[in-house]
Amino acid sequence: MNVAQRVRGLALLSLCAVGTTSAADGSGNRHSAEASATKVIALSRAVLFCTLAIAATTAAGWLTGTGPHPLVVISVLSGALVAGLAGFAFSAVAGALLLHWATPLAVVPLLLACSITTQLFSIAKLRRTMQWRRCVPFVIGGLVGIPFGAALLRDTDPHRFGLCLGAFLITYGTFMLLKPGLVVRGGNCLADAACGVLGGITGGAVAFPGAAPTIWCGLRGLPKDIQRGVVQPFILAIQVATLVYFSRLGILTSATIASYLVCAPAVLFGTWLGLSLFDRVDDAAFRRVVLIFLIVSGASFLF
Repeated sequence: MNVAQRVRGLALLSLCAVGTTSAADGSGNRHSAEASATKVIALSRAVLFCTLAIAATTAAGWLTGTGPHPLVVISVLSGALVAGLAGFAFSAVAGALLLHWATPLAVVPLLLACSITTQLFSIAKLRRTMQWRRCVPFVIGGLVGIPFGAALLRDTDPHRFGLCLGAFLITYGTFMLLKPGLVVRGGNCLADAACGVLGGITGGAVAFPGAAPTIWCGLRGLPKDIQRGVVQPFILAIQVATLVYFSRLGILTSATIASYLVCAPAVLFGTWLGLSLFDRVDDAAFRRVVLIFLIVSGASFLF
């Protein structure tokens, strides 16, 4: 092979290399552009939903004659976002702000009504993963615990009860973050029902029935889909039963209904956003998220 042929061969190889590189760059740029476009669409959709939620909240406040207090909207939006992501803790997060300027008797029924909305939305989205039969013992126990929780709300200081619950949640969440491998292999229907009783008590007292079942499911190392499939139907059933029980006691009033209409759009938007985030986390990340929100929920009861 003479020098001219070698030069010609090298030139051809160079052109092929450049063409391959350009094609790869073009493909990479195309994928990058598609990813950027997807993010822009998702962000635009979130902004649109947020705008619609604010507009609907304002309209609801105008129709009911009660202006949408910014603190109320922010509180329920934050709680719904957490509930959509973790499946619980709406009342703890939203109530952390609302209970600073309103009485528990006024706030707890509102928290229950808004949380029921988040649960209905979440269950409709995740209906294929719901564990209806598995949550029956929890629900039976929860129904037993509701009257005891309502008695705490009416006849004792719920703030003191919240302090004890908050201290426990912080201690448990911190311990489990430090000991992520701890799993309880045992478990039966009686243990599930006992957790349900505790959930009914906390649901009636501070509108937070999901703590005990969430802790128990986490201890047993259940995957995120099964955990939500057990906890969410339980929370929905107990909160509906608690709200009905409150209506018979006269705790549920027309003012609660008016406030709920104002909050509903923000609740729906926050839940939708949280569910979008839930689809993007794996089991390990979900477990950490749940523990962190348990700690945050506990802290909310202390301050």
